[in-house]
Amino acid sequence: MQIKDSMKNLPENILKRCWELHMANVILTASDFSTSFQIFAYQPFPTFQLLSLTYHNALKLFPYKLNNFYGYNIRTLPDLSEPLTIAYRNANGELVLVYHAASGTITKHS
Repeated sequence: MQIKDSMKNLPENILKRCWELHMANVILTASDFSTSFQIFAYQPFPTFQLLSLTYHNALKLFPYKLNNFYGYNIRTLPDLSEPLTIAYRNANGELVLVYHAASGTITKHS
């Protein structure tokens, strides 16, 4: 009985692992795909959502998922000078950018 229950969650577990590995576009086909046309995919934003879809020729298998993050927080670099730029918040909560240049250190408070 326990094996059957774990198999029930297998598509979700596989796709959650794919998201952990930063793979945005993944589909799984069911073992009986040739008769059921069932595929599994996921929507990562704002929280992981398993999608069970029936394949048809108008279905877009790999929709662009990065045009709306639905409020999901992402980490970005403060500029294109990594690793020379460091961003942090000071004791007052102000954002501080520190740029280490060959001629010295430039600090900008935002």
